[in-house]
Amino acid sequence: MSPKSHSQKPNKSCERFGVARAWRWGQKRLSLGKVRRGRVVGHNQILQSMRGIAAMVVVYGHATYLVPMEANAAFRMEILLFQAKTAVVFFFVLSGFVLGQSVRRLQCDGSPLWFARYVVIRLARLVPIFWLSTLVGAAVAIISSRYRLADMGAWYYAVATTSAPTWAQVIEAIAKLEASFNGDLWSIRVEYWMMAILPPMVILSRKIPVWADAIVILAGCALARIVVYQSLYEPTESAAVTCWAYCFYVGVALPKIIASLGKYRWVFCSGASAMISLTLMVYLMMKSHGMEAWGNTLILDGLLSASLIAWAQATTGSIGAKVLSWRPLVVLGDMSYSVYAYGQALLIPTTIVVVSMLPHSMRTEPRGGALLTLLCPTVSLVILLPMSWLSYVYVEQKATRLGRRTSLAISSLLPGGIPTPSAMRSVPPS
Repeated sequence: MSPKSHSQKPNKSCERFGVARAWRWGQKRLSLGKVRRGRVVGHNQILQSMRGIAAMVVVYGHATYLVPMEANAAFRMEILLFQAKTAVVFFFVLSGFVLGQSVRRLQCDGSPLWFARYVVIRLARLVPIFWLSTLVGAAVAIISSRYRLADMGAWYYAVATTSAPTWAQVIEAIAKLEASFNGDLWSIRVEYWMMAILPPMVILSRKIPVWADAIVILAGCALARIVVYQSLYEPTESAAVTCWAYCFYVGVALPKIIASLGKYRWVFCSGASAMISLTLMVYLMMKSHGMEAWGNTLILDGLLSASLIAWAQATTGSIGAKVLSWRPLVVLGDMSYSVYAYGQALLIPTTIVVVSMLPHSMRTEPRGGALLTLLCPTVSLVILLPMSWLSYVYVEQKATRLGRRTSLAISSLLPGGIPTPSAMRSVPPS
């Protein structure tokens, strides 16, 4: 079979329950673009921009808790605008969508080693930045242990350590891929687990009708409802994976669900649908009083995120599409993994410098606290954005190229394992 045929149509195993239509819809809409010198160009700019905005929401969301709530006059507004957990839920759904398409392409290429290739590319994508973020977190732990601040919020003291780490602890964290020095890396740990879980999700979705996908999603939401409290307030890795696995399945099944809507798919993919979903996210967060209600809201956010992704894939000439196609936002999305990975760590030393230069009353007076929670993350961008860009260009891209080359080498281990254009772009960044 020629490379052209590999990249244009699925094999017979994909021709069930409308999966071929979902495959074609994803191929058309994912817009991965051409492969140039081993890297993907021409990707979906709108989704990339949304990814970058979500990463910034996480950065500012953490800063909301730098001072006690009663010392922040803007706390209620910031908690709505910068809801870090909602941004992470969106990341999970988007990962399921993008990686689900990638797994389908690998499967439809017909290589029996598709899973090994997928794991290699994902590890090359995730691990180097995870390691660097761990080192940055360890360096920040040394700084925060030497320079202590008074009258800060509980979150700050939970993140800013009181004792410097030893080399043994740092090496252990790197070797075991632990989130010891950077709490944000918990979600990347979930992504590691999903390397094993997501491909079976894709296979399951391929074998069942779309109404069964809906049942699986609802069952996942029910399971998340059981463990969401533990995932948020008494976190364990098993609870986090169990709670948020449904988000990945929503993303995996999304192309199939959209394809099944036929001529009515425009309703789900419309700007009005996306705006309603975004409004509901904000409204539900405003009405969430108490820990249990907040957990339920986050579960619903996973379902509502599907509409935002569907709109981003379908829209072309709308005002929102033009705004989100702005080049600086797209670049921010390209380096969003690094922004997310380094954001919390760099916020701590920035806060130490900024707060030390300002009057002590800024930490205890509500208006001063509101200023600090906006000023500290903004100042941190002076270091975070250049560092993330360098990390993206010189670490992420090079590691991704190496992963793809290794993947192609794996595909050539078997007789007839000829690399195809679709194989070279099989797993885009997520």
